[in-house]
Amino acid sequence: MPAESTTPTVSAESPGVWWRLRYVYRRRLGALLKAVRLHRWSCGDGSSDGWQRKSRRPLSEWLLPIGNLYLAVQRAPSRVLSARDWLRREQLVAEALSREVGIDPDRRALTMRWESGSSLRQILASGASIEEKLAASQLAAAALRRLHALPVVDLPFCDSQFSHGDATCDNVIVDLAAETAGWIDFDTQHRADLSHDDRRADDLCVLLFSTAGCLPEHHAAECVAAVAAGYDAPASICGLARTLHADRCPTVFQLAQAPLSARRFEKVKNAIRDMSR
Repeated sequence: MPAESTTPTVSAESPGVWWRLRYVYRRRLGALLKAVRLHRWSCGDGSSDGWQRKSRRPLSEWLLPIGNLYLAVQRAPSRVLSARDWLRREQLVAEALSREVGIDPDRRALTMRWESGSSLRQILASGASIEEKLAASQLAAAALRRLHALPVVDLPFCDSQFSHGDATCDNVIVDLAAETAGWIDFDTQHRADLSHDDRRADDLCVLLFSTAGCLPEHHAAECVAAVAAGYDAPASICGLARTLHADRCPTVFQLAQAPLSARRFEKVKNAIRDMSR
């Protein structure tokens, strides 16, 4: 894969001091990027029937061009959609998944029936057993694989191969009791110039790193194994492992998605490499 691949890339060799300094610097910038809130959530109609309303904050549309320019400069794999494109994408995905959504007349907000369960991040941060947390991770990965099999649901400037664009453990709802999972929040989209293989590899990589970052470090290999089992595509894990290069450092955007320490990042990427053998 070309050196400019957008998935985090490293090798079995221990990174040098310069790599670690870049990592710390980008991780701090990533924390600032993650702190920017473009949306707010609220109950859709004041009832308790599971409807939620997601709306753009007033100044968000003015910030988007600047934010997307910064993401492009630092070669992030994704961009944040305008309110109009975001709502259109949410509508297309909802139709493909047979979900109920409503678009506000002002085209700045949507209401949707919330998936049953909790976000994967909430489960990973809870007092659930490690077995339950790994099971939840596997369900999320299986749901990601199904999401990648959707028909044409992207905007016209992308091809028919669907990807999420921000596949962190925050954006998937898991119901352990029902053994189901569903992905939400489609306001971020992969760049149109990326191949569909790179897009899906980025989704899988983001899920792996953001999930492993919420578990104790010594469970990194088990986490990778659970996600790999759920996604059930050994070739994808092998392809991800082949992108590992010693001189590559995650982008600021990737570290906003999964703010792991350098040590934890190395642990997870080594587990990915070992899984592919």
